[in-house]
Amino acid sequence: MPLSIRSPLRRSSSEWIGFIPRYKDRRDGRLRILNRGSPEKVDLDPRVLFQKVFNLGAHGFILVHNHPSGRTDPSQADLILTDHLMRLSLALGVPLQGHAIVTRTKDFWIQLPEICDTDDPNDFQT
Repeated sequence: MPLSIRSPLRRSSSEWIGFIPRYKDRRDGRLRILNRGSPEKVDLDPRVLFQKVFNLGAHGFILVHNHPSGRTDPSQADLILTDHLMRLSLALGVPLQGHAIVTRTKDFWIQLPEICDTDDPNDFQT
């Protein structure tokens, strides 16, 4: 699923992280930026993420962050974050439905474990 991410965000020289809320009616919200970091990393407080997801009334979300380097391969930290947020999201009842890494020219989807009940970020299950 190609993401519609504005050019200035794709060209950012520092990492950013955000999420796209997904609603029960299968509608996706707009990208919400949660934090900006350095050229090599960005921090995320899961409490802030989930508070915003709940405040929007979302039934799930897609995590999105950029790699200014242009490399789409996930770092070990990306994989650990995905696993951590997936487990938290399932426990809280608002499943992580995808994690995308974007660059200036391409997107890469981190494969979610089967416990999420979906391999396709287009699948929406509540």
